[in-house]
Amino acid sequence: GIKAARAPEWLTKGAILETSASLLGGFQKAGQRLNEFYDYGVRTIYLMPCVRFEKPSNYCTLDYYRIDDEYGTEEDFRIFVNKVHEKGMRILMDFVPQGTSALSLLFKEHPDWYEKDREGNAFPSHGWTDTRSLDWPNPEVQRYFVEIGCYYAKTGITCRIWKIPVIIGFLPVRR
Repeated sequence: GIKAARAPEWLTKGAILETSASLLGGFQKAGQRLNEFYDYGVRTIYLMPCVRFEKPSNYCTLDYYRIDDEYGTEEDFRIFVNKVHEKGMRILMDFVPQGTSALSLLFKEHPDWYEKDREGNAFPSHGWTDTRSLDWPNPEVQRYFVEIGCYYAKTGITCRIWKIPVIIGFLPVRR
């Protein structure tokens, strides 16, 4: 049978706060509230997508490389992440790679990176009509998302875990 992976020890300690940067008032205000969250027992912040998105859905990504202006600057985000880590807390960053906004530059520049129906039209991701579904078996799509992960790591945004769907199984394993 299938064995479930054991949760990391840190994940079993303290409460998990699932929230959006919008509900926190942006990254500057969120950083000011960390003591409050910690006092309530929060040890992990599960942050809903915060990269640039098409309103109203923060799951409708326009640009994976930019923090949405509504939440602050990239520097505001870096400072927030560092403050979280300084408190001994963790961040689970909800990162949404299954599809992008139909208005994204990625969709316009790389239409061949998207799944197509029989007529050759890109189709919505998971039924969300404002998105288009990425073609994950495509090695170029895989490389692009590895580059995004490297970008965030190089810019000092070192979230400990990225929630990536099962599609990660398509990525080549280096031995």
